[in-house]
Amino acid sequence: MSNAPAIGVVLPFRDGGCGLLLDVEASIDISAKEYLVFALLGRVYLATLTGKTNISICLLNIGEEEEKGNKITQEAYKLLKENFNDFAGNVEPQDLLNHKVDVLVTDGFTGNVLEKSYEGAAELIINAIKDEIKKSNIRKIAAVVLKKAIKNAFSTLNYENFGGSPLLGVDGISIKAHGRSKRVAIKNAIKVCYELAENNLIDNFKEALEKSSFGKSE
Repeated sequence: MSNAPAIGVVLPFRDGGCGLLLDVEASIDISAKEYLVFALLGRVYLATLTGKTNISICLLNIGEEEEKGNKITQEAYKLLKENFNDFAGNVEPQDLLNHKVDVLVTDGFTGNVLEKSYEGAAELIINAIKDEIKKSNIRKIAAVVLKKAIKNAFSTLNYENFGGSPLLGVDGISIKAHGRSKRVAIKNAIKVCYELAENNLIDNFKEALEKSSFGKSE
């Protein structure tokens, strides 16, 4: 379907919604045009997964201004702006989880570094909180009182709730599970595969690519 496939990572938002970051590792070096395909694949996937219709698209960059970034991202910005009415411009990494965007596109190298940085930061924060709680009985008592709230907060960042990451741009449904996945994550990955198949994800991809001005030759 696409010359450059993309791995998408579901982004949990504070408001309870979710978005999609792609690519994460599958295609390290991509052209400006391939950003267009990634944006389309991400939008179709998120719409199929959630039923959402108003889906914004952003480009990961080092600043919000149109002229920011290297030559490829500058060209990608222009192409995205020309081809997507719902393109919302550039977004910086610190705004990733604030629901300023639904689909965030980047190359596989940058996306992988960003995803692993957030994953490592989340683990650091969680472990730091646990270590602080253990330092006194008062904190342990407070943790018992706040147990449900803490559990819900940690659950928001738990990759097992999403099962895995979709490999998009191939002619079939594929979910890439985390290397540390346990039963819950595998169960949810199988559930997502079933739901995507039931909702005709691949046909939706092909139809969207055919209708696009840039996907006809893919």
